[in-house]
Amino acid sequence: LSQEGEDLSIYTEDQLNAIVQPFDILTQYHNHAAKQAMSLGDLRRATGTLRYLQNQQTQTSGESTPESCVVCLRTLDGECSVLKCGHRFHQKPCFDQILRRSCGRFVHCPMKCQQTTTKDDIMVSTNLSTNDGSRTNRQIKGSYGTKVTRIVSDILSMRDKGEKGVVFSQWHDMLEIVDTALQENGVVTIR
Repeated sequence: LSQEGEDLSIYTEDQLNAIVQPFDILTQYHNHAAKQAMSLGDLRRATGTLRYLQNQQTQTSGESTPESCVVCLRTLDGECSVLKCGHRFHQKPCFDQILRRSCGRFVHCPMKCQQTTTKDDIMVSTNLSTNDGSRTNRQIKGSYGTKVTRIVSDILSMRDKGEKGVVFSQWHDMLEIVDTALQENGVVTIR
């Protein structure tokens, strides 16, 4: 904190950056309070995600009994809604019923967990990834992720039929990735 009449010319530039003027104290306080509130919100969201992932790991680490919905007691399959506490429910009709009983923007777990979840923090888990369109019948050189692999596979199929194509993207980086993947798989490209 700078004192009235203090000679600041004896300090280095780094030291001057650390000195707070008396008229800046209130502004600095509010800035730090806002940053703290944002960080605590991020920490709560990350903690909920961690709890969910830990529950997922526990379920997949060798248990042979399938998980069941705590509302209807049927086996969970397909898409499920997941609260911050890690409990999962069928989206329809079980989670719809939970939402109807919720008041305001918070959803309370029917298992009486202490953790409350906002409607924006509800996650969705699914085991329906076997036919989502990301699988290809063709072997692609390189590892570029499911989207790029699918694009390359489709373009290779077009090339086999003697067709040509144009690839558009809003992102320049994506075009570079697709260009590299296509060249690695023997497709001539022009930009």
